[in-house]
Amino acid sequence: MTMTTKANKGGRPRGVGSPNSQRRARVADRVLAQAEITPLDVMVKTMAKRWKAGDEAGACAIAKDCAPYLHARLASTTVKGDGLNPLSFVLDLPSAAELKAKIRGTGT
Repeated sequence: MTMTTKANKGGRPRGVGSPNSQRRARVADRVLAQAEITPLDVMVKTMAKRWKAGDEAGACAIAKDCAPYLHARLASTTVKGDGLNPLSFVLDLPSAAELKAKIRGTGT
């Protein structure tokens, strides 16, 4: 009995969409090529109009929907040390007396 892996099971190569997703992509490309404006254009223009009209909540709601298409998502990073070079953190926090002096306005 031979072991099969995902690479030799047959079927579509990785990264190639299903026939339905390929069809949807072709239709979307054709529609966007004929349109004078994209859905993202509509959203951005509406957001700007709401902002200028003073509707900050409405503009923020649209901005939230537009953000994934305009800004890359930040990748998560794991910061770690090893046995020979462990990570260390030094916090330079003010003392309680220094904080009280700042609150009273007498500290620098």
